[in-house]
Amino acid sequence: MKAIPCIRILAVTVLVFGFAVPNAFAQLRRLADPVIIEPGALRRVRVFGALDVAAGRASSEDGEAQEVAGAVLKTDPDLEALLDKANRHASEGNFRVATRLWQAVLERSGDSLYSEDEINYYSISDQVEQILAQLPAEALDIYRVTADASAKQILAEADDPNDIAALMRVAGNFFVSSEGDDAAFRLGCLYLDRHDFSGALRVFRKIASQHPDPSVSLDEVHARIAICHAFMGNPDLARDSLSAGRGYGADSAAIDAVERSIVSIAPTDTRDAALSQWKTSHGNSKRLAAMPSLPDSSFTVDQVAKWQFFVPPRDDRYISRPETIGKVLAGEKSHGEYAASTRNPVEKKMVAEWAEKGWRPAGHLLFDENQIYFKAPADVIAFDRKKIADLIASSPDPLQDKSSEPRSTGFDIEDFASWRSVWRNVFEVDPATTRKQQLSGARQRINIRRTGRQVNSATKLALFPKTMHFDDLIHQQMSMLDGVVYTIEGKSFNDRSRHAAARQVNHGWNVNFRRTRTNFLTAYESESGRMLWRLPRVNIPESPSYDPTKKPEDIDETDRWLRSGGMMAAPVKFADLLIVPVNQNGAIHLYGIDPANEGQTVWSAFLCDEPETGSVATSPINLTIDGSDLFVTCGTGVLFVVDPTTGKIRFAKRYTRSGETNDLLRRSFNSIMTDFDGWSSDVILPNGRELICLCSDTDEIVAIDRNNGSMVWKTSLRPYGAKVDYIIGAWGDLLYLGGKQTIIAIDLKAEGYVAWGGEPMFDGSNSTGRGMVTPQGVFVPVGNAIWRFGLKAKKGRAEVLNQVEAFLGTEAPVGNLYSDGERIWVHGASRLYALSPKEE
Repeated sequence: MKAIPCIRILAVTVLVFGFAVPNAFAQLRRLADPVIIEPGALRRVRVFGALDVAAGRASSEDGEAQEVAGAVLKTDPDLEALLDKANRHASEGNFRVATRLWQAVLERSGDSLYSEDEINYYSISDQVEQILAQLPAEALDIYRVTADASAKQILAEADDPNDIAALMRVAGNFFVSSEGDDAAFRLGCLYLDRHDFSGALRVFRKIASQHPDPSVSLDEVHARIAICHAFMGNPDLARDSLSAGRGYGADSAAIDAVERSIVSIAPTDTRDAALSQWKTSHGNSKRLAAMPSLPDSSFTVDQVAKWQFFVPPRDDRYISRPETIGKVLAGEKSHGEYAASTRNPVEKKMVAEWAEKGWRPAGHLLFDENQIYFKAPADVIAFDRKKIADLIASSPDPLQDKSSEPRSTGFDIEDFASWRSVWRNVFEVDPATTRKQQLSGARQRINIRRTGRQVNSATKLALFPKTMHFDDLIHQQMSMLDGVVYTIEGKSFNDRSRHAAARQVNHGWNVNFRRTRTNFLTAYESESGRMLWRLPRVNIPESPSYDPTKKPEDIDETDRWLRSGGMMAAPVKFADLLIVPVNQNGAIHLYGIDPANEGQTVWSAFLCDEPETGSVATSPINLTIDGSDLFVTCGTGVLFVVDPTTGKIRFAKRYTRSGETNDLLRRSFNSIMTDFDGWSSDVILPNGRELICLCSDTDEIVAIDRNNGSMVWKTSLRPYGAKVDYIIGAWGDLLYLGGKQTIIAIDLKAEGYVAWGGEPMFDGSNSTGRGMVTPQGVFVPVGNAIWRFGLKAKKGRAEVLNQVEAFLGTEAPVGNLYSDGERIWVHGASRLYALSPKEE
């Protein structure tokens, strides 16, 4: 293995044990958050306790608690029967047959799980490995006759001795073979070189605890375990590992030197560096980030919208291209009376309800060095930031010609857009939301006939614009990876073939509808906007893979491209793969796809099926990558830790769901579907050894150990009365969470300690968008103002540093905030605003 220069404190370790840890000291500490806390130092919101079993609790009309069923997981009775058969042969001394059956279970286990308590689930291959590791010497020799040969063949066929895929295959399917421990050891060292201390710890601990007769030196294994613990902020566990290493005859002087080095390690956090590019809805694939610092004038004086783009909203789907083109306003026209005159009746109604009810826009922005990416109703637009900045700086009113009347329409979009996607697509309200609305309307009509009282709905916003602009976070998903923008899109439409209105589906008695999706994942070059590919791959003229001679019935079943299902979030990247969650008729799968081969499937894994109590239809399943671990929560009562290379589920854990039974469905259709009021999306945040789980179907924030699923801490979404339900960002040791009436700061080193916030704090007003974190503070939109809070508490309470007004010209509240380092951008539902300081 190629050594990389090491920091001074690890020099002795490298010389003695022969492995390298890179020298980027700030980066080395990004996984580490010590959890040693003085007794009584915390204001604990909830007491610690074990996670409940498969069902949570729901409140019914009579106040009695009812079970809220969790997701259905995949267990394979055939594999379990095969495993029982192998165990019977082993008990009879027929190890030759038993070992063949055990190996068959290993290779066929896939995404099958087993559990002994119906709370914690593990891959069935883990159970087989434990059996093999405990075999008597005679049986182990019989197993290794074939296992060693297979393992050696895999390693021999690899192009590189450090081929991670080959090492993982041997360490996974043939770990108990003679080659298994060596392959696992090399794999762990590679993880160390890549700063993946959690992945390395998992592999080294497996060697130390499970392999029956390891050929690698266990003192070196324990030394590496100690290094992993040290950089993850667990010095006590690091010392324990060194003590265990001394028991294997290691040179005590070397162990002492390593111990002195470990004591010197004081892990720091890389959350003290803002991102210059915003690549996912939360900045990066770890979902813990801050935006760049702003000029002081962006938050010390009032702001005005000097430039804006908008597409007029509609009560129903867009049916022609002219409706989706949009307009650009600049200068006085962007924040004066003219801007207000561009609102149509739908937008006026939308703005009024938005301000009254404290909604948040569902859309988000991405940006890189040159462009800012905005998702319009029918396409994606990449705006040139420099062109917009030059226009704003050119004059107070760039549209005003002193010798003539102002231009009536402003600039063309092409003056500022680097590109627009050619795939014009239509948004459709998802079936679950549509059906709930249909049932609610039916019940309302019954009440009207029964009471004779008519409900005035003239001022109520229609379902379509509310769902599109404020509720459906899934449809708004985008990510930017390696120069490619990935976006979730609807069906194509054009002037010749308009989509018909959605067909109303009658809901049957005692039948639950499911969260389903029909959409596409499309890849565009970030610089040019050229479409690269689209999934699901269908035989349509707009597709780059279109073959006019191929009919649907001619498609080969062995074709490795996804051809059905709906994406539940934008993809994340691991090595050369993209990983995306896919909903297929209510069942959630993960797909590992090859972006260099038009999204060809490399692996797929079944996670869970939707429970009969339902889920939140519009909540995205945001995947999180940290090191060699993929973390997933689907909003169905189960958390998953997955191997991103193969899709194998390392373990799954159930948590308590909480919600209220939908009385409309219970009374009218004998349904037990539940309404949940949890997190706004489903996401897991890695924090050293902890996984902070934010789920749409529970009213708690739960933190578990990332290696074994044990409870670390939990707290309420309403720690002091006001609810939080979205991630603002992270800086240093603090995680900032926001809600309609409050924000809180959670100390990431102190197991759920609320450092400040939680009480209502906006003077009785509602926050109307998503806030942001920069090194200068926490910025929160409240009505037509932007509040700036200090990053740390002042005398134990939130410190309001200042407030500035934002004049948008449309009478709309301030929406989601973004900083690109030069100015504040506002995602205002159907509009995008660029703010500048107001001139006196």
